[in-house]
Amino acid sequence: METVQAELTNIRFKNDDGFLIGQFTSEDSSFAGLGKMFKPEKGMDYLLHGQYSEHPTFGNQFKFDHYEVVKPKNTAGIYRYLVRVARLVGPAVADRLIEAFGIDTLEILEKEPDRAADQIKGLTLIKAGLISTKLLEDKNLRSVIVELESILDIPGIKKSLSIDLVEKYGSDAVSRIKDNPYLLTHFKQVGFKTADTIAIQKLNICPDSIFRITAASIHIIKEQMASPGHIWIDENTFYQELWNLTLIPIHKLQPIVERVVKSEAITFENQMFTLLSAKANESLIARVIYQISTNIPEQTCLLN
Repeated sequence: METVQAELTNIRFKNDDGFLIGQFTSEDSSFAGLGKMFKPEKGMDYLLHGQYSEHPTFGNQFKFDHYEVVKPKNTAGIYRYLVRVARLVGPAVADRLIEAFGIDTLEILEKEPDRAADQIKGLTLIKAGLISTKLLEDKNLRSVIVELESILDIPGIKKSLSIDLVEKYGSDAVSRIKDNPYLLTHFKQVGFKTADTIAIQKLNICPDSIFRITAASIHIIKEQMASPGHIWIDENTFYQELWNLTLIPIHKLQPIVERVVKSEAITFENQMFTLLSAKANESLIARVIYQISTNIPEQTCLLN
């Protein structure tokens, strides 16, 4: 793993999932960077954590699995951020801000927008407030990503998952995951056992949490559907598998599972469990087959 600080000078490609191919420039080189990035901004400096590789066609590339935004630490960087990167103010106002506040410019704009508006010609209170909001949002999202990376710091979890979570839940990502870490199973990189490790070891989720039992129940049913191909699992097998997975005695699991069924996360009929969506699909297929079979003319010989 290597760490490189570089400026994002051009965005060659970015898809809806946040995957980026960008041109980066460091002190001694220019290279293509590949990885997931939330709201990339040209002109911003980043700390990229990953590895260099040589592509036979595209040459030197740096594949990063996580990154950090480098906050401008000198007046030149602050000017570039205000004017070129975030486009918060024009060159004249940026010059006046830096002349008045120096390296504290961003902090003043963030925490004391009214002071900045009072002292700087051409900067209205409304504009200063909008700048403050933008800086606070950026700061909040950076702290959210850092906290998510700490929560998700276990083997097998890709660092880019934190970006996926922020893309989906925004600044609420940390609180959503802390409330229900099994939301992680909605993402391709995470199965129940991985989410369970995070929930129990990192977030101290109660072992008999309904969120845990819901996720475990869905996991067991999906495993059943994937192996022999049946969408229903009998009650005894279901509870035995649930006990094996959660280590909670069956007599304690039963009332919790009843709540899971009432929430319609799963369904229970004739002493068997399945997913509500699987039951709906099975019913739809049965109706289609029935309609096809009833429309076949009596004279038709299916063997021919």
